[in-house]
Amino acid sequence: MNHAGVELLCPAKINLGLRVVGKREDGYHDLETIFQRVTLFDRLRVEWRQSEGVRLACPDSNLPEDRKNLVWRAAEAFLNRVGAERGVSLTLWKSIPVSAGLGGGSSDAASALLALNQLFGNPLSRTDLSSLGVSLGADVPFFIMETSTALGEGIGDRLTPVTLPRMWFVLAHPTFEVSTAMVYGSLDLRLTRQSWDVKRTLFNQSSFKIENLLYNDLETVSVKAYPEINAIRDALVCAGSSKALMSGSGPTVFGLFPGREAAVNGSRYLNETHALKTSVVRSF
Repeated sequence: MNHAGVELLCPAKINLGLRVVGKREDGYHDLETIFQRVTLFDRLRVEWRQSEGVRLACPDSNLPEDRKNLVWRAAEAFLNRVGAERGVSLTLWKSIPVSAGLGGGSSDAASALLALNQLFGNPLSRTDLSSLGVSLGADVPFFIMETSTALGEGIGDRLTPVTLPRMWFVLAHPTFEVSTAMVYGSLDLRLTRQSWDVKRTLFNQSSFKIENLLYNDLETVSVKAYPEINAIRDALVCAGSSKALMSGSGPTVFGLFPGREAAVNGSRYLNETHALKTSVVRSF
């Protein structure tokens, strides 16, 4: 049992590829997607508290600090699972934009489960934590895995680790948020790209190119609601990206660059000519 508290970084993710295979009876969608961790982080600290239950603080943020927050619910689920008699205090410092297609909420929830497990002396396995995580959100199990990149199937919870070369990206952050529920609710499955075969693209060593992975069925919906996304994608290409794509349900758009220097220069171009907020990140 850890008496000093545990602090973890909570990484963002981008979806290098995302195809919607179909809609399930439970309302979720079956997917094929490539999750990729990138070097943009929130920070989470967990500590013991004298009284029972969960206390959450989100300094310098408008996020809820009660059960409406996924981190709070993750902590509650963990305490219930291990039958804890002591309470915990969590502090979350946000850097990943909210409702941006970067998985910040899911990453924070996964980090809460991992940190609490350390605090309590690791009573649960990674498999146990993933089972708790999927009840909180479909992306949570990916952030519990010890892998940088994974092929996600089902609702995104059936994960296969993948090895890809290091990549540099510029993330362009629009000022608006996009509702994931709205995007999936508006998706016309008749228009999804059934011919895009992520597994063949991913595992065909003779003709593999990262650019061939970059595809997102959800772009059509988000771009229709927010045409600015298209303009940002074009701006990233003008800034030197070999290809640009919206991540997840958006609105964050990422551009793939050949190296750090090119990414830094591309970010500067977008800042100066398009007044876009950007982050230079790499895969890890």
